[in-house]
Amino acid sequence: MYSTHLSATRGSARKYYNAIRSSSTKCPLCGIGTVTVLDHHLPKSKYPDLAICPTNLIPACDFCNNAKKAKSPNTVGEQSLHPYYDDFSQEQWISASLNVVGPPTLEYFVSPPSHWDETSKQRVARHFSVVKLGYNYMTNATDDMVTLRNPLNRLYTNKGPDAVRQYLADEASRYIGRVNSWQHVMYQTLVKNEHFINGGFYEIPV
Repeated sequence: MYSTHLSATRGSARKYYNAIRSSSTKCPLCGIGTVTVLDHHLPKSKYPDLAICPTNLIPACDFCNNAKKAKSPNTVGEQSLHPYYDDFSQEQWISASLNVVGPPTLEYFVSPPSHWDETSKQRVARHFSVVKLGYNYMTNATDDMVTLRNPLNRLYTNKGPDAVRQYLADEASRYIGRVNSWQHVMYQTLVKNEHFINGGFYEIPV
């Protein structure tokens, strides 16, 4: 049913596939990629009865779809986040550290609030691992950091480190509505790093 009628380009139910896929432009699994496919939240190879169930079909980017593949949970703590039913966006559970050995690099990791129950902590860690958010976030941050070198240089030269700190704080605030985005976490991490503020940004590759 799925392969012949729903996902096939000329399938009789292709319009429903397209409707679900176009319900989101940004991949809800990572918040970065452009939606190109439908991902089975629970893989059709193990849950064939859910192969055409609309609530099991998630708009996704190619990266997340390929990263997830046929992974499925064995326990409730191994269940990755479902964008229709789970909302873990109100509190920050992703953090980063700045590696200053060589060019500055952000390393993202899971850091859920201490008051969360163990199942919730396990689930966000599982989601982070399954869709490779750490790698995805790191590559986006590394690419974006290159654009920071020149403006931070001008601020530091003309107004000193406090101006650099304020710029980074303003950028972190700009993304406060998405506390777990790579952008918010990146600027939040940089603004707390005195080495980076006091000239460490010169190590960013030109």
